[in-house]
Amino acid sequence: MPASSPHQSRIAEFVRGYFVWLEQRGISAAVLHGWEDAFEGKISDIDHVMDAAAFRNVAATVNEYCAESGWRLCQVLRHEDTAAFCVCSALDDPSCVVALDACSDYQRNGFVFLDSNELLRERQPLDWGGFRLSPAMELRYRFIKAAAKDKPADEVIPGILKMDENAQNGFAEWLHDPWTIGFDAWNSQGLEKALAELTQHCGPSTNKFRPANCGRIARRITRPDGLLLVLPTDQPEIRQAIEETFSGLYFRRAKITEVASLGNRFDLIRSVLVIAGSTAPGVTLGLDPKSIARLPSSLSAQAAVEWLAKFLHERCREREELR
Repeated sequence: MPASSPHQSRIAEFVRGYFVWLEQRGISAAVLHGWEDAFEGKISDIDHVMDAAAFRNVAATVNEYCAESGWRLCQVLRHEDTAAFCVCSALDDPSCVVALDACSDYQRNGFVFLDSNELLRERQPLDWGGFRLSPAMELRYRFIKAAAKDKPADEVIPGILKMDENAQNGFAEWLHDPWTIGFDAWNSQGLEKALAELTQHCGPSTNKFRPANCGRIARRITRPDGLLLVLPTDQPEIRQAIEETFSGLYFRRAKITEVASLGNRFDLIRSVLVIAGSTAPGVTLGLDPKSIARLPSSLSAQAAVEWLAKFLHERCREREELR
């Protein structure tokens, strides 16, 4: 989302309301990071954890909250079988958009690093009504996430060093058990050494081939998160409006092509919005009908954006079996 978004206060209110709404329904959740300014700053996605039982119905839960709040759920991207990237936008303005990025257990490459019970343990209330992780758990989450994503030490360690003494408590013990990593000192050198060792534990795991994960991958192939949008090439203003609104959050990115080819089917699996003037023979063969959309003619740029947001919402409802 653009840094200068005029929608930020509206998005912040929507996000705060979501966490309060969860608590009112007995669903335990906590913001993983970025809670310091009550979401009034620059945000696009909100990482949070919820209890495992509630996560099983996360799409229905987010859809219900959106319906009560004048928003709509447009995409659910499941990048792990315990994570769901739920893209929500305002009913009256599809460019007012945010992603509620939910997880139960935090895992990468098929390996669970922190389960929901651990993450939610001793969570702390926030002034506006939601909850954050405990300082100690936030430190562990940030550290394991940096290792799992193999981030450069100089990108993460300065922020970790600023965390207070409460966050440091038990950190060395946690590194030793279960990771058997020694921790020399609370400084840049000590953290960098520990991060390098932890990163070695975070490579691909054979657990990624477990049935639940294989099923998720199969669904992404047969019902890809991307979309092939057929749009006449003589409507550049409509193409620009759609690209600006829907790339980067609704979809990973947008890709423009004159004629969609068979190779673009891999783009759809990668959650790309492919905008094409026409399609080559055979491109749509065997493709889920909801993975292709043909924009109606005679729409203004704004009407085209609204049409596509509604299309995505209806597709999401159908795929997630929402009522």
